[in-house]
Amino acid sequence: RLVAIRRALLETPSAGESLLADASALDKRTNEVLRALRGDNSLRQRNMNLPPSINERVGEIVGSQRMSTARPTQTQMNQYAAASADFETALAQLRQLIEVDLSKLEKQMEAAGAPWTPGRIPEWKPEP
Repeated sequence: RLVAIRRALLETPSAGESLLADASALDKRTNEVLRALRGDNSLRQRNMNLPPSINERVGEIVGSQRMSTARPTQTQMNQYAAASADFETALAQLRQLIEVDLSKLEKQMEAAGAPWTPGRIPEWKPEP
């Protein structure tokens, strides 16, 4: 969606550089949320020491408990608590990003006369 927004802003002469900068900032923040959820593949490929992502923590718990009849270990419960806290933070960031910041950018795009982008509901004003 942000790729389409950036393309639409580049095609809109009346859209200032600030809108493009806002779109880039949203893209960067989206990548930060995705990095928290999935981990940093670029650094992982270079064998860098990284803290586990939310997905890795939950995957480890699920993998260990899949065919087990035992209660979760204390380590697994600690991993769940850490994943839960990280997810709560990531979800709050994602809500802010989509419900507030992206909505604001799309309204500014509409005012600038930018072409339609997926997910954006255009405002309709019938001509007199």
